[in-house]
Amino acid sequence: MTTTLTVGKRGTIVIPKAMRTQCKIDEGTQVDVSMVDNMIVLAPSVHARTRLDENFDQMRAILTEKGVTLEGAMQALREMRQSEESHE
Repeated sequence: MTTTLTVGKRGTIVIPKAMRTQCKIDEGTQVDVSMVDNMIVLAPSVHARTRLDENFDQMRAILTEKGVTLEGAMQALREMRQSEESHE
């Protein structure tokens, strides 16, 4: 997906909603900005990924303690998604 943006005051840009949604970027999401071959690249912050990994580790420990298998957790997620989709 490619789009053209206009740079505003102080160098601000607005990332199109479809892109923010697809990349799960909400207000307050931290992103890293890099220069690669004269291009500006935005990516999820390393710190944000570290926090996400920590959250997954905590979830894994809780589920393991309760005897929930990976397959059981995945099935529960599928059922939740199907339920949410049927209510849309």
